[in-house]
Amino acid sequence: VEKDVLFLISRDNGKGFDVSSTLNSGASFGLFSILERSRAINGKATIHSGATGTLIKIKIPINV
Repeated sequence: VEKDVLFLISRDNGKGFDVSSTLNSGASFGLFSILERSRAINGKATIHSGATGTLIKIKIPINV
């Protein structure tokens, strides 16, 4: 827990995919948008995927 930070986490238990290959192929506008929009608001998104599913974490600073 961090003060003045919003954490968003999305996880599934699908078959997973190669994140780097998918981003570099340009085939996934959605993943690219998550990363870019997070950066646009001074946040950070990480995407991890493997045989047991995919995990997306987004950390966004908030001003209260």
